[in-house]
Amino acid sequence: MKKTLLRLGAFCLFTFLSFGQAPEGFKYQTVVRDASGTILANQAIGVQIRILQGSASGTSVYTETFTSTTNGYGLSNLEIGTGTTTDDFSTIDWSAGPYFIETGLDATGGSSYSVMGASQLMSVPYALYAKNMPVNTSELNNDSGYITSPDDADSDPTNEIQTIVSTDAGNSITAGADGGAYYDASSAAGDTDWTISGTDQYSGVTGNVGIGTTTPANKLDVAGKISVTETAGNEMVIINGPNWSHGSGTQTFGDGGGYFMVASNEGYYESAGIYGDGDHVTIWSPGDPAPGQASAYIYVNDEDYYDGATDSDPFNNSGLQAYLNTAGNWVAASDQRRKENIVEMDNMLSRLMKINGYTYNFKLQPVEIEKGDQIEVTYGVIAQEVIQEFPEIVDVAADGSHYVCYTELIPVLIEATKEQQEIIEDLKSENDELKARLEAIESRLEAAGL
Repeated sequence: MKKTLLRLGAFCLFTFLSFGQAPEGFKYQTVVRDASGTILANQAIGVQIRILQGSASGTSVYTETFTSTTNGYGLSNLEIGTGTTTDDFSTIDWSAGPYFIETGLDATGGSSYSVMGASQLMSVPYALYAKNMPVNTSELNNDSGYITSPDDADSDPTNEIQTIVSTDAGNSITAGADGGAYYDASSAAGDTDWTISGTDQYSGVTGNVGIGTTTPANKLDVAGKISVTETAGNEMVIINGPNWSHGSGTQTFGDGGGYFMVASNEGYYESAGIYGDGDHVTIWSPGDPAPGQASAYIYVNDEDYYDGATDSDPFNNSGLQAYLNTAGNWVAASDQRRKENIVEMDNMLSRLMKINGYTYNFKLQPVEIEKGDQIEVTYGVIAQEVIQEFPEIVDVAADGSHYVCYTELIPVLIEATKEQQEIIEDLKSENDELKARLEAIESRLEAAGL
């Protein structure tokens, strides 16, 4: 993430688009950061927007400027079409696209704009163009392939809009008096596939439901992506494949087959997700800090500490147990206020001396050997030795398997080193004393002429 910021320039804009309603315009959000990735919070900025036709370097059909102030999260909200301009937003012919939006920024709040780049507008133009479609039947013309009434005024009653009855008995679509059509629910009493109960709807099918497939293998079988959107720009996507559409371009995570991916904000820069296949699992996130916390890629919380009745912050009340920081290191909770029964360790050196360090490799399973996996030599200890001296840092499973928490050996090593240093200091003092006595003896011998 930080390397990408440096390539973009002194300041970066991460952009998010959402549909607007009539009158003309659509919403545009920016998050402003400096070259080190730090959010520029509560800062006045100048923004220039240009809409380009045909390509990212095409002809400008609309230019406007804004003066805005970012909020505490570096976020600035704009509405394209309402800025300061001499152009007419309503004259843009959205059917003559493609169109691209170019963003310029002056982080001092002035008008010396630096171009941050251009990206294609995908949905907003279509939404604005659609408003030009007729909304009343009186606006429709027969000569354009439209009809103004169900009756074409000829004497043939068989070529009018008719009641359409499906082969599934009881289902029908009937022409209305205004030339429209409606679903005749009264004739569908025999249809029990779906049941409407108040604001709920459920299926009475005992088998499987397929979307995009005629042979569903599970209760719900979807051929393609699944997206869940609560608000525009806050999307969750479920993908059965290795490719992720990131703001910088497509990312391909692997080729192990049996793919799964759950992620947020497809097509944007600020996204997070988890991917897995037959080879590995990958987790990604921007590494930005949660409110009030240090920057991290992953936070690990203990939900037993949650107290929603008094505090909605999941990181309060000692809920945060550990996190993976942006340097790639795991950081564990170690606040004295969260601990009790604190006892200083002693006699660690003699106990540590009974544990040996080894080089070894883990045994490969037959399937790993068949795949051609190579033996990897590593360093470590033997859990059965460690448990004799430090049983607190060894877990034993029901099947007898032993597991060592290597990080808990760190305080053992600290105390053993201190004990060893005391021994070294004592030996040094003793050596200095013996050296002084030897020098005194040599002086006496020299004085005696010996």
